[in-house]
Amino acid sequence: MMRVTRFTAIMLAILLITSFLFIPVSSAEILYSGEIGVDDLGNGSTNIQWALDDSGTLAFAGSGTMKDALGDSYDWGSYADTVEEILIDEGIINIPSFAFWSFDSLIDVAIPNGVELIGRGAFQSSYNLESVMLSETVTYIDAWAFDSCANLRSITLPSNIATIENNAIGRTGLSSITIPNSSVSLGDAVFKGSSLLTSITFLGDTPPNNILSTSFSDIPSQGIIYCPMNSIDAYTAWKNVTSGLQNWEVRRIGDTGPQPTDVELNEIIDNLANMDADDILKALEDISNLDDLLDSKENVDKLKEIENKYNDLVSINAKVSIDENTHGNFKDSNVSVVGLSFNGDPPPSLIDLHFSKPAQDTEIDGTRYKKNTMVQVDIKAINEDETELGTLKVPIAITVSIPSGIEPENFVILHYFADGSGYEILRPRINSDGTCTFIVTRFSTFIFVNAFDDWDVPGIGVTQKKSDDSPTPIVPVLYDFVKTGDSFSFKVIVANAPTNLAGSTVTVRLNEKYSTTVTIGQDGVGFGVIEAPAFSGSIANFSARVNAPGAVNVTTPMVIYSDGRVVRKQ
Repeated sequence: MMRVTRFTAIMLAILLITSFLFIPVSSAEILYSGEIGVDDLGNGSTNIQWALDDSGTLAFAGSGTMKDALGDSYDWGSYADTVEEILIDEGIINIPSFAFWSFDSLIDVAIPNGVELIGRGAFQSSYNLESVMLSETVTYIDAWAFDSCANLRSITLPSNIATIENNAIGRTGLSSITIPNSSVSLGDAVFKGSSLLTSITFLGDTPPNNILSTSFSDIPSQGIIYCPMNSIDAYTAWKNVTSGLQNWEVRRIGDTGPQPTDVELNEIIDNLANMDADDILKALEDISNLDDLLDSKENVDKLKEIENKYNDLVSINAKVSIDENTHGNFKDSNVSVVGLSFNGDPPPSLIDLHFSKPAQDTEIDGTRYKKNTMVQVDIKAINEDETELGTLKVPIAITVSIPSGIEPENFVILHYFADGSGYEILRPRINSDGTCTFIVTRFSTFIFVNAFDDWDVPGIGVTQKKSDDSPTPIVPVLYDFVKTGDSFSFKVIVANAPTNLAGSTVTVRLNEKYSTTVTIGQDGVGFGVIEAPAFSGSIANFSARVNAPGAVNVTTPMVIYSDGRVVRKQ
């Protein structure tokens, strides 16, 4: 890893040696050194020097392009078995081909800012290499760059990576990797032979569009693709026609639970002709994760097909009504509802999904959300007398126009429970026609809001009345951090917490990019894990806030060490 003070000392030693000034400037002794120079074609820089000290640190100083050996060996290659650390000056713009081939004593590598290209086979067959962190300036990884690094467990790709060539990260020990953008060009069999690779996270809103048909060949036939929540349908369609990924599941980023499949919905459709109304309703009620399934537009369409058949059998009249005084553009919205008919009491009956203005405004946390539209949603089943429903038999998918002023990327829906116990945060699916779809299992007040930040992880909030005008601040304290691979585990204790905060949640964020929610126990302590697949750097800023009025947002800077220790920055 990069240590600036030691790096400076070694670089100064190199410069003094090459100037024939043998003045001791570091406790480490320089064993071997030299100048890289240019190749036969004139490529390379004449002002780049290298030195290897007695602690196993190989350092490169200067600026410009390091020459490519073009099949010949490098002078430092004779000492490959002794090199434990590589330090590179930020003025150097490339790692040449096979520069560190079979450097088996290397454990961690951090490529500094300024380097743009990782050459062909640069670290190939460095058997014990475990972790690689590429700076944001790296845009090109040539073929076989990290091939056959059998113990490689973590590699951080920069957000602007443009090209990853053939077999560049093949035959590694990676179990997961993050592709940070949709425009990256992927060569042939990029991860070839990485038999443990069963998780790929794509951060782009659309799937990669510059790949070969064989880019994902020779990896496990089953795994999980993680993608942005609103992109599940796009990635599902893409992986179905991408060789090597057809049998992989698609989940939203942050969803670590079992991924729902549509097998049961398909079975209902296949047997619709032989099912009566009771059979259909029971089959749907038996699907325990139907609300998760309906995150997909494809499955909403399947439920609509089933509902049409159900309506033919029981003659239910399902309608939507919107009061004139409803907030925002709801009164003019083209509302579409799927699943409503299943929640009536046939035969026959009228089901009314009713939008109205709430009797009184619900207070929201103005530090997190900008309020936009607030509506009361109720569902009534009408037979001889009106019967208002609470919990639904079957989840309902509601599609409405996105309220004016809402930014889709920061759009959330706060659903406040009728009993006053709290609220849930719904992340609607954004549709290409300017509408959004959200899934509900019970009704009351829904508030369409813009979050000030991109709150990636849905959670549960706890509403709580203030006991006086000057409440004691509720302060979350983070401690016992440990970094394992791409995960940070930690504990959180809530100071000055009222006893009724047990069961509430704390939102914890890392560098304002990754987040998770932690549930607080009766003792005021909670345990959490943040997955940060694209995290890089040695400083991490963790912020924490209890999801309750009177809470204080606390930011804690931490220092990350290569052995996984995470220590509070002094």
